[in-house]
Parts: sequence; C-alpha cells; structure tokens
Amino acid sequence: GSEGLELLKKAEKAERPLDLAFVDMRMPPGWDGLQTIQKLWEFDPELQIVICSAFSDHSWQDLNRKLGVSDNLVILKKPFDHSEVLQLACALTQKRKLARLAATKFAVLEKIVEERTAGLRAAREESEQLLAAISSALIGIDESGVVQRWNDGATRIFSVESADALQKPFSEVGIQWDAPCEVAAFLSSDSESR
Repeated sequence: GSEGLELLKKAEKAERPLDLAFVDMRMPPGWDGLQTIQKLWEFDPELQIVICSAFSDHSWQDLNRKLGVSDNLVILKKPFDHSEVLQLACALTQKRKLARLAATKFAVLEKIVEERTAGLRAAREESEQLLAAISSALIGIDESGVVQRWNDGATRIFSVESADALQKPFSEVGIQWDAPCEVAAFLSSDSESR
C-alpha cells in the first residue's frame, strides 16, 4: 500500500498522473486494502480504484461508511477473467480523462465568466460616474412609470433624494410641475417615446 502511494506521488510529480489503481484487500505486511484506498484518496480524491479480492474483510456498506459513497470505486471478485480487467481498466481510465477534461473546460469557462463580469462591472461603474457628472436632471422611468434612475442633478433641481424617488411611480415622487398636463401626457405616452 505505501509503495502504491509513493508510485502515485512520483507519477504526479513527473506530470504523468495515474488514473487507476487495482487494490487487493489483503496485502500483508503493512496497510490493508482499506487503509491503502484511504491514503491514495487523501492524495488524489479522483483516483479510480478497483478492489480485487477473493474475499473481503469489509462489506459494501462498511466500505461506503469508511470511504464515503463514491463512483470512483468498483469491486472485482476473484477469480476474474482477463477481459474483465481490460474492460474495467479502459472504461475507468477513459472516465478519469473525461473528468479531467470537463474540469479543465469548466475552469476555462469560469475564468471567461469572471473576466466578463469584471468588464461589465467596470463598464457599469464608468457609466455611473458619467451619469453622476451630468449637471442636468437625469431620470429613468420604466414602461410602467416607475423611477429606475435618479441622478444628483435631479436631486439638486427637484429637492428629492434618490432614495425617495427610486422604485416609486414617477407621479408619486412629489415634484411640483408648472405644467402638470404636459407631465401627464408624457407619462401616458408609449414606452418607445420615453
């Protein structure tokens, strides 16, 4: 068992990681199969493992309790056919390679999302700075007449703080207009003209 762990570490260091380990449950002297699997998974939790044994000192439930439920563990009872071993080796190494590929692609996609999110944040901050610098009143109203944007110019001109205007119907913000008919006509016009 300890020799197997050293081989796993050496392969990782040489940048040729192992995909699969065949482990017998009884390996005197030293670690038994369960201890070996625990040590191997401490180093590489994604390592595929096939338990090869004519008899097991541990039930499947016992293995699941001690190792945790994992789709990286398969039991192959002795005696076994040569073709069974080859099929398992091929299938499990391919599974591991696909898992590595998926993890790599996921990491790339995550990086792209982070970069785009940072770009959007920067663009939003820039637009907020630009809008804050406008001395005129800038009021954004959605299609239902609710205030979505209220800049410093609007606060200065109308003496209404943005916290008192945002997310309220524009007609309820409390602005005294010289020409209320024009405002009513503006609010009743379709959203394309806003």
